Amino acid sequence: DGLLGRVRALALGMGWGMGPDNASILDYILRHFEGSVVLDADGLNTLAAMDRGILQETKAKLILTPHLKEFTRLSCLTKEEVLADPVAAAEGFARETGTILLLKGPATIVTDGKETWLTDAGCPGMATAGSGDVLTGVLAGLLGWAKPDVKTAGLGGHLAGRGGGGGQAEMGDIAMTAGDTASKIPQALKALRQKEEKKMIYYKRIPMETL
Repeated sequence: DGLLGRVRALALGMGWGMGPDNASILDYILRHFEGSVVLDADGLNTLAAMDRGILQETKAKLILTPHLKEFTRLSCLTKEEVLADPVAAAEGFARETGTILLLKGPATIVTDGKETWLTDAGCPGMATAGSGDVLTGVLAGLLGWAKPDVKTAGLGGHLAGRGGGGGQAEMGDIAMTAGDTASKIPQALKALRQKEEKKMIYYKRIPMETL
């Protein structure tokens, strides 16, 4: 409790593996920590194997960052069901669980079930080990001082994607590593603040009856 009381944001799951104590650790944190928790990699796999009721009981603000396969485990939806309407699938899950979901893909979907943002930042070169860790680190850094909401999560996804684009431009999609993405985050943030970069897109469904 002493350690948890001294931080505003935690990043969990990277390099965890699937050890027997992971569920107990995650359960304890979700029940006692009142800050922001970014869950990735084996943290997501651990959560998928737990009783989803913990999401209704947690004191933390939970941000989940799955790719498609991880999301199917979390949501119990099939790949085909998700791909038929990924925005609706993401929104439904976030709304039902009270989480912020960042569903990684060609267009990354960031939603709390009420508000949804899309960003197509990212590039083929980010399909390399550690890219998800960079995203999680960016999110945890932002959540150390910014409000834990869907816009902050979306900004983290956007910055990581733009950093990856900068790394690919310099190193090429085959040679780049996750470190190249991380090294370009400051430039991406500077460009965004100076309004030189494309921004996220706010997504709003248009009711069929209004068309």
